[in-house]
Amino acid sequence: MNKLVQLKNAFLSGQISKGDYISEMSVEHEHLFSYSEFLNGVNIEEIRLRKDAVIAELKNPRISMICMGYGCFVIKGGCLESCPCVTEQTTDTNYLFLHGEKHAEIIAGWAQ
Repeated sequence: MNKLVQLKNAFLSGQISKGDYISEMSVEHEHLFSYSEFLNGVNIEEIRLRKDAVIAELKNPRISMICMGYGCFVIKGGCLESCPCVTEQTTDTNYLFLHGEKHAEIIAGWAQ
């Protein structure tokens, strides 16, 4: 369970006060502001959040990428490796897109 859900559940169940909940959530929301700075100089125009996905709007080409908890992986030396970024220098040509929760056993079984 992610940290935001844990905090919400702790507040709703009375385990933490409203003040503590607001303080803790403020710390977690700081990460959102990091993305504003990160977007300078990259090919992402904006990032939108939905209840079921994160959507990245690219500048060029003007397309939307819907990210639904899937990560990109390649197989190298018989092992699964994360491939967080594909650039002009990337030599891999075959990719696997696996969901961190739905495919956890596959990821663990093929990990280095």
